[in-house]
Amino acid sequence: MLEDEPAGYLCYGQMQNYSSGGMCVGSDMTYKRGMAVKIRFDIPVYKAAPKTYHGTVRWCKELVRDDFEYSYGVGIKYD
Repeated sequence: MLEDEPAGYLCYGQMQNYSSGGMCVGSDMTYKRGMAVKIRFDIPVYKAAPKTYHGTVRWCKELVRDDFEYSYGVGIKYD
């Protein structure tokens, strides 16, 4: 789940990939570059991982794929 921290809006998403510096999330909501977001997992990526992360949107691109249920890809850098 992604939360627009300043406004408190929530949106479900699906993690596409992750690294030690950030992640890409599929979302139906568009996010502006520089926006602060909170990322919450129902099930953490691995046992020792936290369920909540804070990050900053680095990019948001419309996805043009028929085989994917989300409209946007959102690149998030961890804070």
